[in-house]
Amino acid sequence: MLFWQHLSQANLIENSITNPTIGLFTYLDASTSPAITDYFPQAKIGKGNYVYIFSGGYGSPLGGNNGNTNTMGNSIPDNFNYFGISRMATSRVFLKDAPFVTPNFTVGQAYSIDKKLDDGLPQYGKVLAIYALVVPTWAPPYMSDPVTNGPTIATISYLPSNCYDNDGILFAKQKYQLKNSESMNCFISLRVE
Repeated sequence: MLFWQHLSQANLIENSITNPTIGLFTYLDASTSPAITDYFPQAKIGKGNYVYIFSGGYGSPLGGNNGNTNTMGNSIPDNFNYFGISRMATSRVFLKDAPFVTPNFTVGQAYSIDKKLDDGLPQYGKVLAIYALVVPTWAPPYMSDPVTNGPTIATISYLPSNCYDNDGILFAKQKYQLKNSESMNCFISLRVE
């Protein structure tokens, strides 16, 4: 979180990030003192979204297989950094923990951002439908699955709660579920190389 404080002190971001010293297991939200805004900048898109940073992606520390393994056969993180944009309900601030985030992008917004900046596919490219929940995790329908094995190739049929699906076709690429264009089902993260 010093990253945001340093950018704030250099006047490179608008938010005043003070990063006050707190205990290891301090819970923060918009109403506490200190508040989430003392640690994370608010996203321009509003609606309670904040910008946070994380590392990982394919082959997160909990395992999986991204094709890169060490001598023990354990998957190696992709070594990319990500900017996540999500709504934060609360944040636990201590070493190696992630903010508690919830989906706060409509499918239409996520698709629009992804298409404008990248390829328009939620699991490919530099704009991904992932978020940090201790390890990088896919947006719905796979909110509980870490992003360890790369893009989902399983059959995923239409559900109103999904951010994406592949029309139930095995091995087909997942696409944003635009039938749900106004549903708040998506997360957005931008990979930085």
